[in-house]
Amino acid sequence: MKILFIGNSHTYYNEMPRIVRDLFASTGRRVDVVMETEGGKGVIYHCERKDALFNIRHGGYDVIVLQDKATNFNAEEFAQGMDIIAEKGLSQTNARRVLYMPWANQFKPEEQAPMTAAYVAAAAKHNCALAPVGEIWHPLLLVHPDLELYRPDGNHATPLGSYLAACTIFYTITGRTRALQPADDDALITRLELAPDTCRIFHKAVVAGLKKFR
Repeated sequence: MKILFIGNSHTYYNEMPRIVRDLFASTGRRVDVVMETEGGKGVIYHCERKDALFNIRHGGYDVIVLQDKATNFNAEEFAQGMDIIAEKGLSQTNARRVLYMPWANQFKPEEQAPMTAAYVAAAAKHNCALAPVGEIWHPLLLVHPDLELYRPDGNHATPLGSYLAACTIFYTITGRTRALQPADDDALITRLELAPDTCRIFHKAVVAGLKKFR
């Protein structure tokens, strides 16, 4: 399977696509991942990049994951970008489409609701699966406020936060409804220096959280 990730720093921080790849590997599936990213940019920016559009049309991808900016998110701009990229790129490939919805700023949680509404609408309009990371991220913090998902800037993810994002994308793509139970010596968890018990909580939370978005 080949997966193309189009987004910004919420995609490339901590090599998040690599985490997705390693989650697939833990189930015995080989996945190749490619990124088309630019810090602080949204979908509409990538509509103007010929390399991104060429990659969508001719890269031979099985899955294309799209992510808009979270900081200064603009629902109208996002919708416009999705219309353009669907017409110029997605309509010319048979790849599955996934929208990766990020999380609101740590200090502006009220921004999550309008972001969620925009992503739900875009997913319905453009026949995309939705990986609703923000809608799993914030409820987890309500139950486990000590989780270090945010970097000090209150915006970007720690490795733990990127693991949660990757898990959400993994389950969205696979459609799995049973949570993985990574072992204490799991290679990915060891590489990221994460607590196994916390990771197992994440897997269960993602499976539960995805139910209302399928």
